[in-house]
Amino acid sequence: MRLSHSIGAVFGFLCAGFALTATTQADQLQYFKIGSGSKGGVYYPIAYGIASSISNPPMSKSCAQGGNCGVPGLVASAEPTKGSVANVEGLTNETFHAGIVQSDVAYWAYTGTGPFRTRKRNENLCAVASLYNEAFHLVRSSSASIEDVADLKGKRVALGAPGSGALIGAQLVVRAYGFAENKDFQMIEADFQSAQKMLAAGQIDAFAYVTAFPNAAIKKMAETTGAGIVSVSGKG
Repeated sequence: MRLSHSIGAVFGFLCAGFALTATTQADQLQYFKIGSGSKGGVYYPIAYGIASSISNPPMSKSCAQGGNCGVPGLVASAEPTKGSVANVEGLTNETFHAGIVQSDVAYWAYTGTGPFRTRKRNENLCAVASLYNEAFHLVRSSSASIEDVADLKGKRVALGAPGSGALIGAQLVVRAYGFAENKDFQMIEADFQSAQKMLAAGQIDAFAYVTAFPNAAIKKMAETTGAGIVSVSGKG
């Protein structure tokens, strides 16, 4: 069962930075960096697809000639990152021109609330489009006796990679149950790809991930290793 609270993946940028594409000319090479996520996750291929669509380097075939129909003179790239929080920080520091961010993380960063209450709010964040809905998943190994979040007590749990929205979301969930990381359970910081390998190797008992539903990788794990989805219930 997935958490009922809906989270959206948003493609966004800094309002002041959008002029880059508007001023690009065919004879001027311009770069446009998009913060994505780990290459084993969902954000990276989406960012790569967007980058490929809007790119149109000098000397390349025109759209009419069967080439790319992107912005003339623009070379866009998908930059691997640790996730939503890292992408927001990259936008704030102007390391990236755009990024894919969980909608809740974008809201907290814009308003300076929630996990971002100790940081300076960034009112220059702008959303371009809502990409898809995401849900919080808690996946357990076939050998772990975990039927509910309360059963995580004493277990080894990967909550996400530092700088990811998944980590923030997982921390909010376990803390809502009254748990403290590395006190009530052993917390491991790992991205989705690493967490899958660790679960299969018996190095962790469960991992948390925020992703679209259904997720092909999680479905495959369930079919091949007997991994299961843990029920997450309670007030949102």
